[in-house]
Amino acid sequence: MLSYQSLRNKPRMLQSLTGMSPSEFEKLLPSFEQAWQAYVVKHRIEEKSRHRRYGGGRPRQLKADCDRLLFILV
Repeated sequence: MLSYQSLRNKPRMLQSLTGMSPSEFEKLLPSFEQAWQAYVVKHRIEEKSRHRRYGGGRPRQLKADCDRLLFILV
């Protein structure tokens, strides 16, 4: 799977996939992390109204915020 860690040392490939240089990507990452956390908090469903506990289902593939941002940009 494509990850930011594999593209960090390949600036031309990162540029071609996202249109951003590694430094631009690094500048955008903190803002994305804050926005992602705000989204998760806003859209979290109360435990009382759920039939199953959180964490059920398949494990997530994009565990790191940098990989989530890369996926969105690509």
